[in-house]
Amino acid sequence: MPTPIYLAGDIGGTNARFALVSADAAGRPVLREVRTYATTNGVMEAAAQFLKEAGATSVSGGVFSIAGPVVDGRCHMTNAGWTVDETEFEAQFNFPLRLHNDMVANAAGIAHLTPADFQVLHVGKEHAGHRALIAPGTGLGKAILAWDGEQHRVVVAAGEGGHTDFGSRNATEDALLVYLRGKFGRVSAERVACGRALPNLYHFLKDTGRAQEPQWLRAELAGASDPAPVLFAAAFEKNEPIAQEVFRLFAGILGSEAGNLALTGMAVGGCYIGGGIIPRISDWLISSGHFLEAFLDKAPHRVLMEGIPVRIITNAQTALIGAAGLALAT
Repeated sequence: MPTPIYLAGDIGGTNARFALVSADAAGRPVLREVRTYATTNGVMEAAAQFLKEAGATSVSGGVFSIAGPVVDGRCHMTNAGWTVDETEFEAQFNFPLRLHNDMVANAAGIAHLTPADFQVLHVGKEHAGHRALIAPGTGLGKAILAWDGEQHRVVVAAGEGGHTDFGSRNATEDALLVYLRGKFGRVSAERVACGRALPNLYHFLKDTGRAQEPQWLRAELAGASDPAPVLFAAAFEKNEPIAQEVFRLFAGILGSEAGNLALTGMAVGGCYIGGGIIPRISDWLISSGHFLEAFLDKAPHRVLMEGIPVRIITNAQTALIGAAGLALAT
């Protein structure tokens, strides 16, 4: 009997990464023909091109991780201008597809990673129990992986945890909250703890006189379509004080948000940090201590927090691996 082959996809707003998936002897996903395609004309066209070029003639099913809300097997990405629908996909390709929000796939992918796919931020002492995942990328994702006595199951991931209220912890963050409330009204965690939040932190520091903006940085930011890379370079390559302060503020806020999530889920099985931002600054995040101190500062439960391991996910294919594992479980 031939080995079943599945299709896994990690779908973003501009690019999609696909792989053919089979299971090894232990039932773990094996990825082949991993390729990336632009989704300029939509996901259906990109998937068709991949299947043709990969020579996939018989596919048993597929799972896509997709960066958007999935409702009734359908995801419409407004900014990208296209839709993926499970029913329409099956009608065109003659095999079933399941869509999962990308945080579901990222959370599911953790089970298939190896120690080499992590960087340890805090050793702690892992126990059999729930896990937490926080993922700052363009936005902020959160997930809880519940331990059922045998395995971890993703129970909270496709929600909107990044849009919970931002809770300030000190005088500087109090001032930040007031400043952003004046700009946005309600202030969520995503306003302060993800890639698109970095300019908010920058303007707060500049506008309140807490840091000085150099002319060269003002000019670079004015000409940038995305200010985040400019701020990364200013902080970690050019050692510019205002940009460094942005990331110190960011690290503390993210650490507090991660600690809140770990407390909510009683994540004695570990807290994981995913997303695209943190691997770029992981060494600094570990050495600076800003994240960890905020993570641990949860009196009266500091001792509990000290026991929770914190690991940074460094494997950029985690969502694709998670989609592959979910495909095998169908």
